[in-house]
Amino acid sequence: MLFFRSRPKTFVPRSRERDAQNDAERTKEIFSALERVEKDLERETAGLRARYEAAQTNASMCLVAIEAEGSDVPMNDRLGKLEQSVAYYEARIRELEEQLAAVRRVSAMANTTLRPASQNAA
Repeated sequence: MLFFRSRPKTFVPRSRERDAQNDAERTKEIFSALERVEKDLERETAGLRARYEAAQTNASMCLVAIEAEGSDVPMNDRLGKLEQSVAYYEARIRELEEQLAAVRRVSAMANTTLRPASQNAA
């Protein structure tokens, strides 16, 4: 009973300014996280593309050397490993592109759903 007696008799809602500030901070965190993930995915994809292109170039050079000099076991092994790398990079790049597309869809949805703080205060 003491708990109920110590409470104020009138209900005091939170201020609209406080709610708007909380919404703005939360929205900012959401957009920051989405931007960070998008940049990380772009960076990883760019790095893998560079490795993919280098592996393709090296595989082409191995193939030319094999054709010019005849079959060489170490060179054939190297070519096989490069082909595996190229296949891995292609698959991984596709996965990253799918993730990037998903993050961009979420960002677009957030842009249309979440209003800037200046609009929330109105």
